[in-house]
Amino acid sequence: MQEAHGEDKKRKRENKPDFQVEKGDLPQSQVWMSDAVYQAHNAYYNALATLATNLDERFKSTYGRLPEKALRIAMLLASLEGCQTIDMRHWGRGQQITEHWRRDFHEMIAQISSEDMSIRNYGDNEAQILNVLTKLEAGTHVTARFVSHQTAKLRKLGAPEVRKILDDLAESSDVNVIKEGTGKGALYGLK
Repeated sequence: MQEAHGEDKKRKRENKPDFQVEKGDLPQSQVWMSDAVYQAHNAYYNALATLATNLDERFKSTYGRLPEKALRIAMLLASLEGCQTIDMRHWGRGQQITEHWRRDFHEMIAQISSEDMSIRNYGDNEAQILNVLTKLEAGTHVTARFVSHQTAKLRKLGAPEVRKILDDLAESSDVNVIKEGTGKGALYGLK
């Protein structure tokens, strides 16, 4: 084999020395925040507390935690750079990250509590089924089997599962899906 392919140049495990792991205390260092960071932290806390007074109760606990999370992120960034002091650049990045979290939290609450159950608020399967029904001519009713053959994903899902989803959609008062009949012969359409 060596004659046909040449010498094996890959390193083998037996040629490597064993690793020696020494367990001990991790090094710790103190990180201080500058006066500017302290003032920025307080200003951020006060601003969020003011904003939270006009918001739903669900927001208050998150708004109360964000300034501390921003400070922790800033501390980690300073520590990773080997700095002994948290500078405004560390604080700015920490606050930027928490502001993204705040935006995402608002988006999540909006999605959860939305009264409008549009297609984008349903799962992918429900959205595809609603899309199939929307493309039908007005007043047309079809079986779950017909719907399940309209896209590759719905074919993979199968007619019984599509029927379950259609039944759930028909029972929901938020969506205009109607059901006529029962079992495999049930017909579905839009109101």
